[in-house]
Formats: sequence, structure tokens, C-alpha cells
Amino acid sequence: MRFCFTVIHTAGKNLYVADALSRAPVREADANEVEKEENLHIFVDSLMQGLSPTKKRLEEIKRPQDRDDVIKLVNDFCKTAWPESPYDNERVKKMWDANASILKKSGQSAISL
Repeated sequence: MRFCFTVIHTAGKNLYVADALSRAPVREADANEVEKEENLHIFVDSLMQGLSPTKKRLEEIKRPQDRDDVIKLVNDFCKTAWPESPYDNERVKKMWDANASILKKSGQSAISL
């Protein structure tokens, strides 16, 4: 197998990214920064728990999804595999861009944000 390539010399003074990285070493986080980050994680976790829907609300979300033919098809694709191309199935074409972020949780579909 043959390859075509060209070798070009670039002076070190013109390698801006390498130069910038070599002058900006990553420093160790101090105890105050670590504590702030831990507190932030605790805060976000508590917020997320407060945002969790109730069982009644989940049922309200699930009922229309169970009746929707496109959602049923998306659920099937989540269980098996998505088609190779969005053009293989016209009904899920709109969902194609989100297929990597679609989650299944408790039997329902959700798009991760």
C-alpha cells in the first residue's frame, strides 16, 4: 500500500499550542477547591432528587407514550438496534439525531438533556 505525504518543517516558535501547554502546567487543587467541588456535587444531587417525578406523574407520562406508534418504534430500537440510516424508516427520521441520547428508564423513553 502506498501513501502520499509531504514533510514540512515548522519552527518551534510557530508551535503555539505546544508552547502554551508547556508553560501552563496543571496544578494540584487545594483543599478549599476540593471542598467547594464536593459541596457543589451534594447540592446538584439534592436538586436532582427534588426534581424526580412522582409515581402518579410517571404514569401520566407513560400513558400517552404507550399509545404513540413512533415512541413504540423508538422503544423497540432501544431494545434491539437502530436502523443503519435515518432513511431506512421514515417514521423515526425526526428522532434520528437524538438516537444516541435516548434513554429507557422504568419502561419509558426519555431524551437525556
